[in-house]
Amino acid sequence: MSHFKHALLFLIISGVTAPSADAQASSRKFSLNDFPDLDWSGPYLGATAGYLSSFKGTGTISADFNGELNPEAKGFTGGVYVGYNIQSGNFVYGAELDANLSSASGIKSISTDAVSASLKLTQRESASLRARFGYLFGDTLVYVGAGISAAKIGSIYSNTVIDTTSLAVVSSDQSNIQKQHLGLTFGLGLDYALTPNVIARTEYRYTKYEQKSHDVDKIGADSHEWRAGLAYKF
Repeated sequence: MSHFKHALLFLIISGVTAPSADAQASSRKFSLNDFPDLDWSGPYLGATAGYLSSFKGTGTISADFNGELNPEAKGFTGGVYVGYNIQSGNFVYGAELDANLSSASGIKSISTDAVSASLKLTQRESASLRARFGYLFGDTLVYVGAGISAAKIGSIYSNTVIDTTSLAVVSSDQSNIQKQHLGLTFGLGLDYALTPNVIARTEYRYTKYEQKSHDVDKIGADSHEWRAGLAYKF
């Protein structure tokens, strides 16, 4: 009988303590400070994927149309990044280099009685070098980044002139130009430690590229990007 009492007592104690253990495990899972001894200092390497939500041409694009021939490109982007952090208390700062490929493109057309024109803008490659500065909230680093960026911007401009009387084509021209543009970039983001070595990221970035002459027009661009990434901290 005493063995039965001991077994019953054991089951009761297990039933009471088990939910408590589960609750502790759950609280650890959702904690913002699972790794209080994590040192963010050192090198890291990662990859990103995202969406270029707006890449709009700027400048004296097709002045004959009062700047109305100004397309807005959109597309997916992805790349790799490498950087180095230095931690001082809750402050983290460092430098980061990234390289990306993009599918962003956009086209806009406009016509009058005598002229028909279209302009297509593309961005295929870009890279940036930034300084980063952030503040730690447990396992989360909230940061700002700023630096210089370079991108290959392509433009395809078509222009057709029509005789309004005969409706015959008087002239037809097309230019296909790609040039490297420099710009200034600024970003806001969050880095979150999934483990002491695996860091997840989400980021918004704005970049303003310089204007350069593309045939008869000067073309620049304002870029808005949203990225998510995953890195390994060494």
